[in-house]
Amino acid sequence: MTPALPKDYFPTKSIFRMPHFCQNFGLVKSVGDILKIKNTDEILKKVAESFVGLPHRMEFIGTKLGMSFYNDSIATAAEAVMGSVDFFGSDLGYLCLGGTSAAEILTT
Repeated sequence: MTPALPKDYFPTKSIFRMPHFCQNFGLVKSVGDILKIKNTDEILKKVAESFVGLPHRMEFIGTKLGMSFYNDSIATAAEAVMGSVDFFGSDLGYLCLGGTSAAEILTT
């Protein structure tokens, strides 16, 4: 398995700190190293800084009364929701969920 980049590789509020992105960027870095692409690290950091992301996926909405709001309504699979929860860690205050299960069974 390709080693993931450490989450500290990315800026503090970057969605690329999520584990699956760290794994994906680790793969890209490994391929860049194998192909001897110059400045692979610089290229990856530029991508991470300029990436806009998908609408409704970890989309920053704004801040009100010291609280930051994100729209993650495209995260319909339990694994995607858990990735978001893991990303915010202890900074997560409230989580509003809705919708119906896509045949997934969730337990706590």
